[in-house]
Parts: sequence; structure tokens; C-alpha cells
Amino acid sequence: MFRLRNLELLCGAVAATMLAWACDRPESPVSQANKPLFWFGEQCPAAKMTGGGRIDAPFGGPDKNPPASHQYQTFGAHVISDGFASDGSCAVKGSLEWVDHSLRVNGSPLNLHSEQITFVEVLIEDSCKDGALHWGGRLVEKNTGEEYDFEVFDCDNGEPGARNDGFNIALSGPGESQDGYTLDCPSPPSLHPDNICTLTGGNRQYHPTHL
Repeated sequence: MFRLRNLELLCGAVAATMLAWACDRPESPVSQANKPLFWFGEQCPAAKMTGGGRIDAPFGGPDKNPPASHQYQTFGAHVISDGFASDGSCAVKGSLEWVDHSLRVNGSPLNLHSEQITFVEVLIEDSCKDGALHWGGRLVEKNTGEEYDFEVFDCDNGEPGARNDGFNIALSGPGESQDGYTLDCPSPPSLHPDNICTLTGGNRQYHPTHL
């Protein structure tokens, strides 16, 4: 697991990467917001979270931004944990695909795909009444081939998912670098505290047990 760090816009750092692109777009959802503060509960629970969604950041929900602004993100994500394996490791699997339509890298929207899920734990948050998970692992930025560690803050706050559920992603890397990426979704306008972005479309579905 890694510590969340927000992206610092370092112009001229690495060409054709997410960080270098951000130097040309200072008014992007790449954020220097405060680090989220949560209470974390059981590690490697028997649980799963499924679904997908849309976030409009900035401003971060619960309303959609004007279509011409291209200020929105879409994603599909699921995580399934069977608890601890006999060797003491977490038996967890899942996938994440994240597209940030507001960021262009090599002429295309920023596109992130998970490669490995390595951890999951219960996220204790009052605004996620049906359940929440904190999970993550390793992903690749498809635009450049760069690899990053990532963590997800995943919230099911009832039905419908739009205007109720929450989600955010945070990256660190590449390698041992402490630079990263996350969305800036403070409360308000997000319904959720601590930088969980309110969905403007889609649904997150928490399943507390599935064994």
C-alpha cells in the first residue's frame, strides 16, 4: 500500500506523460487538495463492490458539467475479496478502467487500466450508508505505458447511484516517485467529505459478503 500524494505540476519533467501534459493545462482536475482522512476497518474482508459511473470534476458533483466543457471522468470497476488465503495473503481480485476526458495525453483522453489488485479494506464513512471499500494495486497508463500504484475510495450510498454514491482514485509513481494524480472534489459540492467525488451517473453496488 502507498501513501496518497497529490500531483504537483512540474513543467518540463517528462515528455509525453500525464505530468508533462498537465503543465499545459493548469486548470485541470489534477489537484493539490488536502489528503483524504478516513477511518479504515477490517482488512481483506469477504466482500465485493461492482458497477461503474461518471464523475464531473471539477466541480465534483452531484451535477453534470456542460457537455462542451469535457470536464468529466468515466470508469468501470469491481473488486472481490475472499478474505485471507492459507498463506496469509489477501485473496483479492478485480479490475479498474478509468478515463479522464478532461486530460489529453498523446492526443487521447487519459486512460488507466489496472494490472493487479493487491489490497482491500473496509472504509468507514457515514455518507456511505450501504458500505464502502478502500482498495488498490498497480495500473498502467495506456497512453504512455507508464505504471503507477493506485488506490480507490469506493462508496455505495443507496439508490440511485447518481447523486448518491461516491468514488475517487489516487495515483503515485512512476516507480518510487511521490508525485501522483487525484480529483479535487471537496465537500461541497460533493455530497461526501474527504474528497470522495459524488457520481453524476452510474451506480456502485456493495456486497458485504458473497461466500
